[in-house]
This record gives sequence, structure tokens and C-alpha cells, in this order.
Amino acid sequence: MSTTTTAAATTPAPASSTVSSSRALAGLAIMLLTIGGSLAFALPVQWLQMYFRMGSAPVEVTAAQNDRYVWTAGIAVGALLGALVAAALRRKNGLIALTATAFLCALIAAFLFQVPTGRFSAEAASTSVQPAVSCAAPAGHCMADTV
Repeated sequence: MSTTTTAAATTPAPASSTVSSSRALAGLAIMLLTIGGSLAFALPVQWLQMYFRMGSAPVEVTAAQNDRYVWTAGIAVGALLGALVAAALRRKNGLIALTATAFLCALIAAFLFQVPTGRFSAEAASTSVQPAVSCAAPAGHCMADTV
């Protein structure tokens, strides 16, 4: 009586899948780094377009310019944070250092080139909107408009 035992051979994951996922993470990190870095460079350009005036009146920030700053800064910081996470999962020290540096630079740019200026100061946060008063009627019949 001959018994043949077949041991179930455990096969490790193919090396090609590990390499391809590693390359995919590196590609994702580089793509997000490019997007976030480009938008971080757009922040000073937006600020200069808004505030660099030679001999003209002070600028009033519109809602569209405010929204453009919020979207640009948010996407830049978010993309670079995603690039930092992808680089950390990839475990390449050079890529981690590059994305961390770009992330810190984007944070500094977001705070330095803020539109409107003073957005993050405690003074700007504590000011409340005052109602506008219109006095079109004669003899002090003024009405407060809520904005």
C-alpha cells in the first residue's frame, strides 16, 4: 500500500504584482505632486493679480476671487497630502522628502498669499457684519438693511 502525500505548496504572491502596485503608488504620488505643486505656484500669481496695483485705488475682493483662492489652496494642499501618503506607502525616502517639502511649501504659500489679506488673523475672525443703514426717507426715517 503506497501512500502518496501531496503537500499543498504555498505560493507567494508573484513579484510582478508587488512591483506593479509599488510603481502605481509612485506614479500616483508623482501625479499628485505635479498637480499640487502647480496649484501651489498659482497662489502667488493669484495674489499678485489681486493686490499688485501701481497708482490705483485699493482693491475690494469679490466672492469669485475669494472662492478661487479657497479652491486653489484647498486642492493644492489636499493633492500634496495625498502625494505624501502615497509616497509613504511606497516607502521611498527621496519621494517622501520631496513631497513633504512641497506640502510644507504649499501650506506656507496658502498662509502667505491669502486672499483676502488677513483671512486667518484673529482680528478678521472677530469682526461681525454690521447692518447697512439706508436713510432715503426725510427726517430720520432710516431703515436697517440686513446683509
